[in-house]
Amino acid sequence: MLGKIYVMFFYQNPFYFDFLFSRKNISIKLSLDNADTDEKLPLAILQKASKTVFSKSKLSEKVIQNKIIAMWALGHGLAFIVVMPNVEIDDNWETRVEEIIKFISIPYQTQEEKE
Repeated sequence: MLGKIYVMFFYQNPFYFDFLFSRKNISIKLSLDNADTDEKLPLAILQKASKTVFSKSKLSEKVIQNKIIAMWALGHGLAFIVVMPNVEIDDNWETRVEEIIKFISIPYQTQEEKE
């Protein structure tokens, strides 16, 4: 599960999260064209993996792009929470992150997907 790996990497390396995302000049490319590059940034890796899976569907590029942004927002948001000092949970973070991702991953279809 790519999202869980992303979150747990930063949980185990919180200073790396701060290093990457505290920079003011960070460049994030949301275009699907980014999936065809050799970039090793987390979003580019997610785009490449997702585009491979979604390319087998009849979804438009806009719907695929929106799904990728939603997945990244979930993973990045969870990563931000787990690296925050003084955030406690009554469970193992790894178990809880996996549960949250699965919970949000409930299949749904847009009108375009139904057609």
